[in-house]
Amino acid sequence: MRRCLTEHVLTEAEGFFHPWQRWYSVRHYPTPEGGVSTFFQDITERKQAEASVRQSRDLSEALNRINRVLHSSLDLTEIMARLVAEGVVALESDTGAISLRRVNGWTISHVHGMPAEWVGSQLTDDQERHAVLAIESRDVVAVTDAFNDERFNREHLRRYNIRSVLVAPLITRNQPFGVIFFNYHAATHTFTEAELSFARQLAATATIALENARLFDEIKRAEAQLLEAKATAEAANRGKDQFLAALSHELRTPLTPVLIAAESLREDARLPLSVREQLGMIERNITLEARLIDDLFDITAVAQGKLRLRAEPCDAHSLIALVIEIVRDSATTKGITIECDLGANRSGLLADSTRFQQVIWNLLRNAVKFTSAGGQIRIRTADMTKDVGQPWLRIEIADTGIGIDPALLRKIFKPFEQGPVSGDHRFGGLGLGLAIARAIVDLHGGNIWAESAGLNHGAT
Repeated sequence: MRRCLTEHVLTEAEGFFHPWQRWYSVRHYPTPEGGVSTFFQDITERKQAEASVRQSRDLSEALNRINRVLHSSLDLTEIMARLVAEGVVALESDTGAISLRRVNGWTISHVHGMPAEWVGSQLTDDQERHAVLAIESRDVVAVTDAFNDERFNREHLRRYNIRSVLVAPLITRNQPFGVIFFNYHAATHTFTEAELSFARQLAATATIALENARLFDEIKRAEAQLLEAKATAEAANRGKDQFLAALSHELRTPLTPVLIAAESLREDARLPLSVREQLGMIERNITLEARLIDDLFDITAVAQGKLRLRAEPCDAHSLIALVIEIVRDSATTKGITIECDLGANRSGLLADSTRFQQVIWNLLRNAVKFTSAGGQIRIRTADMTKDVGQPWLRIEIADTGIGIDPALLRKIFKPFEQGPVSGDHRFGGLGLGLAIARAIVDLHGGNIWAESAGLNHGAT
């Protein structure tokens, strides 16, 4: 009879039954007497598990979007505003804000969903007890029922109709400097582990981005002061280079333990897959930060004449192939095809193989970055002669990307030059890759240049 009923389901539906606050699967079966039997199955745990997986995935995708935003700008105001806005959307909260620590109090610096005139408001530690707790514990604080939680200033929270609030501390160089918080006004909100994890990672990523932006602001201020001073151009450049060298070290040092911790935790099979995927995302973004800092260090070494080569016999084609494999994933993600025509008969070089790969990587990374989805990148090598028949190797990397204004072809090899097409930081980076590539090629006694028919006509 059971097999017969199972094979003849009349109707089947799933629904949430509010009186019991449970999910049920409802099936209707025919009976031998011509009637209908109804069977209820409690599927609440399955529904909750599915919702948890969806939420973890959605929050992980939100973190990836936020990371792209944070790594594409060095403007402190823009970073903080976008950080709050993206966090509000991801957590589906009503409002959000960043509050900066001051002596015995707080200053609201950025808001989303709140009146703009609240920016600059001064709050006391007694009013912001939830923020103080987040700073003291150095961890996320989740207040589910703000009106009735005796740990906090309930009168203050009721005044602004904050029913629930999630607070994450912002800490740099082991010193807390503020918090980011997200408020729920319409109803209380019970926070999930995925949301708590999201807030922690958001704060950690934001702290790095904000610190970098703050330090780069210091660079600009220092540079402006140097330009205003009556010192010679040589003295000004020397001061800037020394500052950049110190900055590179200061930025690199705190990233190393974070990267080691992320790598170690990602390999822990006891952690849920979603957590390990998020740790992988953190690891990739820290690696990107380290690459940018390495570029900053390299350009400083170039300016100070300290960039040295370790020349050895190597094969250009083999090194190019290695670099292609490194960038292939990012190209595939954008649907970009990479075509190779390594036709040179003489591919042997006396060169610093590591620096040679760095040049090719910088050029290919630029090609991927500035080529739209579905585009093409072509790498070609050819034999050529120069200086009374001396054999040379020509390497050409061409893309179908956004192209370069001919007026900028000479400028793009200067440090921090990116041209107006990237002035809104849509493509990220510091504008150092081509400058470093030129310096390395020059040290090898070679030449490097760019060609383009103009915007939207690709570049070579």
